[in-house]
Amino acid sequence: MEPATTDRAVTLVEHTSFAISDRAGDMLPGSYHGFFVADTRVLSRLVLRLDGERLEPLSVGRGAHHGAGTFYLTNPRLRAIPASTIAVFRHRRVSSSLEERFRLISYAADPLELELTLEIDADFADIFEVRGRRQLKHRITTRHSARALRFAYEADGYRRTTTVALDRAGIALDGHLKVPVRLERGRPWDLTLRVDSAQKLRSAVPPPQPRLIDPDRVQAWFDRLPGLEAGDARLERTWQRAIRDLASLLLSGPAGDFIPAAGVPWFLAIFGRDSAITAMQSLLLGWEVPYGTLRQLGAYQGTIVDAWREEEPGKIPHEVRTGELAILGRIPFGRYYGSVDATPLYVMLFVAACLRGGWLHNAGPGRAHPAPFAEFLPRVEAAMAWIDSRADSDGLV
Repeated sequence: MEPATTDRAVTLVEHTSFAISDRAGDMLPGSYHGFFVADTRVLSRLVLRLDGERLEPLSVGRGAHHGAGTFYLTNPRLRAIPASTIAVFRHRRVSSSLEERFRLISYAADPLELELTLEIDADFADIFEVRGRRQLKHRITTRHSARALRFAYEADGYRRTTTVALDRAGIALDGHLKVPVRLERGRPWDLTLRVDSAQKLRSAVPPPQPRLIDPDRVQAWFDRLPGLEAGDARLERTWQRAIRDLASLLLSGPAGDFIPAAGVPWFLAIFGRDSAITAMQSLLLGWEVPYGTLRQLGAYQGTIVDAWREEEPGKIPHEVRTGELAILGRIPFGRYYGSVDATPLYVMLFVAACLRGGWLHNAGPGRAHPAPFAEFLPRVEAAMAWIDSRADSDGLV
């Protein structure tokens, strides 16, 4: 059973990276919160305190970009400081790294001296561990400096590191970064945090093919989409929300094209069924998504018989993952083919693209196939061969 994300959780997403927190922006230990990169939780704890106390959430601002948000907070009563004296803003942006700017503004008449503490940890849990499917024992080492914490983990040649760095000097101790703060009335005080992760394989295990983060390319695609004008503003808002949500799901895989992921946050990966259906439903928006989906799924099409992955020649993958468990082969989901519907849906996507593109009108004896048709046809024929080999006499696969 997947962890339940509720309206009290805030999720920011960019490609295969996403951050989940509560409405104060805190990532609480012992929960499903964290910053995830390529199916691995590289930051499992990020809690902000002023003079030892957590802050009070007021609201969360979400702009047009799905990978950025601002948490609006204020202080509880702190020693001699009344509640709601300090305005706190946490602006967070997610990509292959996480960047966060903390801004504090005091409205007290006199200057204030405080201590800002960040509680930080990284457990490097695979997404299947977070989802409760399996637990590993992680032996994690930590190094401290005045401006940073560095966490490292290695097992069976698989190595992960997370570096959390500040732009101000402080004191680092036992997973805490403490920074002295002096606030003067109305004058902003800023602190910037950056979280970077790295992965290295020191074994014969082949590395997963990279999925590049290219926000500018996604934005260019978004800017080319048709607009919608309607007599009902609710319909226009629904359209805008739908295309923003689709943009947040677009992945770039080994073939270098867009393919939609199955869903945020736990299914931010290639799923044959979900990707094909979404591509069919988005033909109205142009060719980038359907062409990309045909190419990406075709790049992973089965070529051998592998009972562990349920792979067979011509079969389209059910799921493609890049976390530790998948890379080291402890689960079959690095490329998993255990669904019966992904392959027929791939063929259906091809047919839908043929009909919309008019490719079949130009096909015939003695005529060259249109470029997209010729590119995808061998993959589709292999998929049809698999379907034929698995179909019952009544056509049921």
